[in-house]
Amino acid sequence: MLKNILLRLTLMVLAAVFIVTGIVSALFPRPIIELLDLEQVNVILLGLLGVMLALLGVGAFLANRDPIRHILWLRLTIGFLFGIAAYAGLVYWGGGISGDTAIVLAVIGIVPGVFLLILFPRSPRLVSTRVRSPDGVLFTDADDGGLFVRQSGGTFNPYVIRLPREPAMPDTHHRLHPSPVTNPTRVMVVGGGAREHTFAVKLRQSAGLEELYMAPGNGGTASIAENLPISATDVDAIVQAAQERNVELVIIGPEAPLAAGLGDAVREAGILCLGPTQEAARLEWSKSFAKQVMDNAGVPTAAWSQFDDYSQAAEYVRAHPAPHVIKVDGLAAGKGVAVCETEQDSLTFLHHVMRLRDFGEAGDQVIIEEALAGVELSVFAFCDGEQMVLVPPACDYKRIFDNDEGPNTGGMGSYSPPEFVTDKLMADIRDTILRPVLRRMVEIGAPYSGILYAGLMMTNDGPKVIEFNARMGDPEAQVVLPRITSDFLQLAAATAAGKLEDVHLEWTPQPAVGVVLASEGYPGDYATGLEITGLHPLDYDVTAFHAGTRLDPEPTSTHPEPTPVPSDPTSAHPEPTPVRPEPVEGPSSQKLLTAAGRVLTVTALGDTMEQARDRAYTNAARVQFQGAHYRKDIALRAVKSPTQMP
Repeated sequence: MLKNILLRLTLMVLAAVFIVTGIVSALFPRPIIELLDLEQVNVILLGLLGVMLALLGVGAFLANRDPIRHILWLRLTIGFLFGIAAYAGLVYWGGGISGDTAIVLAVIGIVPGVFLLILFPRSPRLVSTRVRSPDGVLFTDADDGGLFVRQSGGTFNPYVIRLPREPAMPDTHHRLHPSPVTNPTRVMVVGGGAREHTFAVKLRQSAGLEELYMAPGNGGTASIAENLPISATDVDAIVQAAQERNVELVIIGPEAPLAAGLGDAVREAGILCLGPTQEAARLEWSKSFAKQVMDNAGVPTAAWSQFDDYSQAAEYVRAHPAPHVIKVDGLAAGKGVAVCETEQDSLTFLHHVMRLRDFGEAGDQVIIEEALAGVELSVFAFCDGEQMVLVPPACDYKRIFDNDEGPNTGGMGSYSPPEFVTDKLMADIRDTILRPVLRRMVEIGAPYSGILYAGLMMTNDGPKVIEFNARMGDPEAQVVLPRITSDFLQLAAATAAGKLEDVHLEWTPQPAVGVVLASEGYPGDYATGLEITGLHPLDYDVTAFHAGTRLDPEPTSTHPEPTPVPSDPTSAHPEPTPVRPEPVEGPSSQKLLTAAGRVLTVTALGDTMEQARDRAYTNAARVQFQGAHYRKDIALRAVKSPTQMP
């Protein structure tokens, strides 16, 4: 506090001195020359010096009002003061002034210059968060209200000011970022879906990566990483495997391990972790908790009520006209939400959740919300507990059939960038949704470090939150991450280490479209163990990200019998079989088989959204397995209305 007061007083004095001296020197240079015995100094030069002093005084005045935001003026002031001393020495050496005058000028420059150097703020600093995005927006944020930076045309402004802030808890930073490692070379990705395959592909593009492990991985990751036979929710086994392999960074993909406390266990082992703590992850695994956080933070969201009794929930439904949005409070693999168009639909879903217990304990409580109308938007923020960086947003499709018909799924496709996103919209989302929620999480002692996913509905009243996820979205990751051209490992490590100010993030202006290929019957009953073919003919720059795939480990097996899988989301799906990393569809002895409801995401980039969409569907049609199906309208609205919200 005393240091800040001295800094402000010094700047105030310097501002007054600079302004007065500058004006006098500019208007009356000859008396100043005679007073300082500057016989050989040009009158015009002194006049220009006076103008510079006056301008620097104005800058010092602004810096006094906010020395952190005007830190550039501080640096210019210090440089100018030392410049006065150097100038006095040079003029004295050239015989232009006497020794006494030179000493006076040197003292005038050196003393306040050194004083300002001592007081110069260390915590607030100019950082080089570079952004290069020809198509749109990267937003760098500080908890104080920082700068909102839009970069376009391939240029970037390297200066982003981050203001000092008091930690919410004394051990917050150490608890979230316990490892001194800032450039990890040995990484483990937890999960076995298309999101995790996308992580693996992006990590493999990093020159700094040496070893990559997947727990458990899938048939696609087997060719680029070492798949470990460990369930994503086996916390102890994952931590043990990471320690035995000297893993320096663990990236947690799905929500279940986060809810099980894997993020806490990894940090307690002294390993960097990209994924929130169990308490912070409640934003996803408890819908009621997320709603309470939003209400307390003043974040716009749908009106809601919470119930743990079927009769009370049914009474509420009868008293409020449909449509209703009903959500199970806990995790349900993306299937615990029903948009009920009629009262009977609502009562039927409540019966399955609360009486038949289709979702087990996750359905002990339900949330009933008003139904919001509009188009959905997915926004992602990499957060290190104190700072956040937004990556390109996306739109996804949750219903199983075209025209948003049929039951909800984990996601049937996505595209990026959304045609209706503007700088102002993203600024509003940052200021009215993301920042208030992150602040609230700090206030309740659960600072958020990881990837925060905000699922929004673009209503006539502006964006409103549908849900928060404590992870990257799937299938959004399959279209957002391929557009990022900078080092993903550096982004992940900086987030996990609490050093987002060191991020250098770039992405391509090319749109991306991802089409999910699903098993017949999904999201209901479906079969697994079906052979997948047609991946090799894909275009060289089109990627098939594997979700529910595995390699057949039995060389003699040619036509495995499909294994029925129940639709109950609480039932255990078979884990992908661990295999040696070999090319997919390589040896004829290993077949690529389906292993889940969502099997693959075929992602393509293009110069236009239409081109990306055409390429994605052309290549998706080449992939074959019995009963494969996919939506035909992914990104169609962006092609039809490229600049307006549908």
